[in-house]
Amino acid sequence: MHWFKTEVLAAVAVSAVTSSCASLPVPRDALQGTCPGSISDLTKLVKKLSNATKIYFPGSDEFTTATTRWSVLDAPKVNFVVVPGTENDVVETVKYANEQALPFLAFNTAHGAITTLGKMDHGVEIYMDQLSSVKLAEDGQTVTIGGGTKSKLVTDTLWAAGKQTGKASIPKNTELNYTDLQQ
Repeated sequence: MHWFKTEVLAAVAVSAVTSSCASLPVPRDALQGTCPGSISDLTKLVKKLSNATKIYFPGSDEFTTATTRWSVLDAPKVNFVVVPGTENDVVETVKYANEQALPFLAFNTAHGAITTLGKMDHGVEIYMDQLSSVKLAEDGQTVTIGGGTKSKLVTDTLWAAGKQTGKASIPKNTELNYTDLQQ
């Protein structure tokens, strides 16, 4: 059944993109002479992704939400957004981007106003929103944080467990070892 769902999802995605490609607000040659990602190549990617993964294209509300930044200063330009559902989805998306010679940008919020982001004039956005998790180890000494986690969830989760963490500025040429969470 999993295979069937994946095949149907791939077929629907390809059909939707193919039928609306000409009306998308992205130049048809934005990705090496093709509509957002070569459709056949994009189908190959979709087949490797989990059912929890989402792919958004320009013109959709989801694309707008995933690509809107708090500052328009040199905002990156992307052709489509992959919202991974698993860590392996990130791996497969990066492999795909590299195979297609596409730049990629992974992030979990729309912050950042460094001008180098604007150098990305096409490519794949990997929106980490679904990979939000905070797991405190049984010994209470370490925490594993998912790539899409926002700092408030980290703070709230640690506080609920009687723990806290902080940030510090570290002077140049100084080493700081922070191995234990504070109680």
